[in-house]
Amino acid sequence: MRDESGNWVGRLRPRLVVGMVVWLVVMIGWLTPAGFDAVDDTNTVIGEGLTRKARRNVMFLRANALCGTTAVRPAG
Repeated sequence: MRDESGNWVGRLRPRLVVGMVVWLVVMIGWLTPAGFDAVDDTNTVIGEGLTRKARRNVMFLRANALCGTTAVRPAG
């Protein structure tokens, strides 16, 4: 609702406020790990446009494919 001068008056509906808080938490939860990954020193671009981390993952997946295993690569 607006007053005579065109300014908004009143309060936001509680469900809208809850939705905005949930959206904010999701964004923070999504961008925080992405930010840490972006500044990770193992994320240096090397040949073929791959990062060191991506190349390590590709090599691990190729090794598993050759061995016929489905092992999970340890983090780090």
